Amino acid sequence: MEGKILNVDDEEFNLEFVNAFLTSRGFEVIDAKNGREAVILATEKKPDLILMDIMMPIMDGIEATRILKRNKNTKDIPIIIVTAAAHRENKVKAAEAGADEFISKPIDLVELEIRIKNLLKLKEYNALKTEYQTDLENEVLKRTEKLRKILKEKELLSYETIEKLGMAGEYRDDETGEHVKRVGKFSEVIAEGIGLCKEFVDTIKLASPLHDIGKIGIPDRILLKPASLTPEEFKVMMRHTIIGKKILSGSINPVLKMAEKIAFSHHEKWNGTGYPEGLKREEIPLEGRIVSVADSFDAMTSKRVYKKSFSYEFAFNEIKKLSGSSYDPEVVRVFIERFEEIKKIKEQHKDEN
Repeated sequence: MEGKILNVDDEEFNLEFVNAFLTSRGFEVIDAKNGREAVILATEKKPDLILMDIMMPIMDGIEATRILKRNKNTKDIPIIIVTAAAHRENKVKAAEAGADEFISKPIDLVELEIRIKNLLKLKEYNALKTEYQTDLENEVLKRTEKLRKILKEKELLSYETIEKLGMAGEYRDDETGEHVKRVGKFSEVIAEGIGLCKEFVDTIKLASPLHDIGKIGIPDRILLKPASLTPEEFKVMMRHTIIGKKILSGSINPVLKMAEKIAFSHHEKWNGTGYPEGLKREEIPLEGRIVSVADSFDAMTSKRVYKKSFSYEFAFNEIKKLSGSSYDPEVVRVFIERFEEIKKIKEQHKDEN
């Protein structure tokens, strides 16, 4: 495997030990002995990955990580933080600074190589994203399989990666991709208003943009039909929930696990008349109930080739009217309470058409 790695550690023995291993695996290695030096070298040398110790003089690894992740020229370089296993607080601080991975001391070289390979594969994927979208219709099944393989190998996903995957499902009938961003932000606002824990709120923001990933398996003649679907066509359309579940299944990542539930359940209705399983009330996962309202509001107020957009007031009244039949009354209550905030999000992320 080829690539350039910046190894940052103030202890000479650690530098030489890890450098020798990385060189033996075919990497080009440059090193730094403190965070400030690491920031300078990362900016000048553009490494493919950074291995960053925490405890160093002049500038520690957490501060260096924070600076690198805020710099547009270095923010996409994966950073693996090296820390003592017992120092959970350092891991939290490093994660908040933007670290992509962690490895504990003493370093297990086999584990180190695996983590490096995973991050470099994810970095390679990010470079392919633009190409991935240019010929989506003809390549979607092939690309999705490749994407699933990468996601399997690398479970710690960035928000941008998930957002782009969500856009794949919406690409043909939502060319700007703003819909998935809005649904993510709406869902975050509603979950927060319900009083759910921060972990749930953060996760649903990341997971909800994947709600319609299954649409990649629906033919254009149905997905983009400018008239009402026939009963047979609607049966095909309903399968996007099942396809989405299959695409997202099997992951141990909490974001993808929640996304699987959302993709499968966001068209269920509170009274049991939804699809694909006709679940009702609390049988429907809470995340699915939240995204159902978020998705419905955005769909009603968005223009597509096959439908006009409705006013905010119309969509608001429609959701309010269907509380207790289509939608969870508690979710609707919070939607009403936070409606001004939701409208602002809609205005800030308008479709570019």
